[in-house]
Amino acid sequence: MATVPDLRRHLHAFRLHPFVASSLLCVLLAGLAQLCLPQASPDASSSPCRCTLPEKMPCLFMHGLGEAQTLPLQDSYPSYWGQIHHNAPCCSSVRFARIETINRGWDHPSLQDDFCAAAMNVSGSTCSGRIDKLILVAHSMGNLIASGALASGRCNMAKNVHWISIAAPMEGTKSSNCIEKVCQNEWMAPLSVAIGSMCPAPPAILSMRHMSTVAEPMKQKFKDAQHAWARHVTRLSCGVDTFGVVGVSSLFNSLRNWWVAMWSFHDHPEVDGLVDFSSCTGGRDWDGFGSHAETSLHYKARVNHMDAAFQNGDGWWGSDRKPMQWFQCTL
Repeated sequence: MATVPDLRRHLHAFRLHPFVASSLLCVLLAGLAQLCLPQASPDASSSPCRCTLPEKMPCLFMHGLGEAQTLPLQDSYPSYWGQIHHNAPCCSSVRFARIETINRGWDHPSLQDDFCAAAMNVSGSTCSGRIDKLILVAHSMGNLIASGALASGRCNMAKNVHWISIAAPMEGTKSSNCIEKVCQNEWMAPLSVAIGSMCPAPPAILSMRHMSTVAEPMKQKFKDAQHAWARHVTRLSCGVDTFGVVGVSSLFNSLRNWWVAMWSFHDHPEVDGLVDFSSCTGGRDWDGFGSHAETSLHYKARVNHMDAAFQNGDGWWGSDRKPMQWFQCTL
């Protein structure tokens, strides 16, 4: 059996900064507490809502950061989007983009071209460079990619496109600054596991550093993207809870969200773990925000960053924890 001196020696060898150690302990305890209750249901098939659009339209789901390679359009993508392909009443067809989003920032021309090609493919557009008759569901950096493509003229968007913006970091995110800092400081190296070992920080993460911290040329790209986004977006969904819809399968992501949020020092107190509410709304005041899944035009939900992408279904309790039901009811 290990003695007290042995334990002290092992702890000293690990050399965790005291604040880091206490942070990890808090994460563990909070996570164990969350596990005491069942939190998530797999789908929202019992929703009373039906599509109210005049006709169903093809849907493209555009992911955010983290894709290691570009693949053909997919019919489902459950590891990212959960079971939303079975819960999309306004979609005449459902396609999921799989575009490399690690080694290219959201402002990279080839990444924006890849988005435009996918959107025009799904919409069946016959007009070169024009996205027509489409429901675009974009999550996180996917919104910056799409709005950047419009702002830079890589493609354009017709008025009959419905754009559902989910957890969009339209002002960037202090979490990217946090990840960059973690990668640059040796004493924080043990915590790189909490950010998925993304060190050194890849171009996609660096491109999303908060716009208040970047040089003027990049700041202008954010402003141009925000303008294009605000002109075309139809619905917004923003999470304001770092733990969100916690279940056994999503526990690690919830803990990681909590840790990153704690170290990111976001400008707004309401945050989904990675993106704060101000950035998700592009720093604008939007009429119609609410927390009721069936009736809110724009959804302010007690979910975290990946919950917002329907990855963990709906929460059992509370209309402000049902992103899939909101999606079914919003169009």
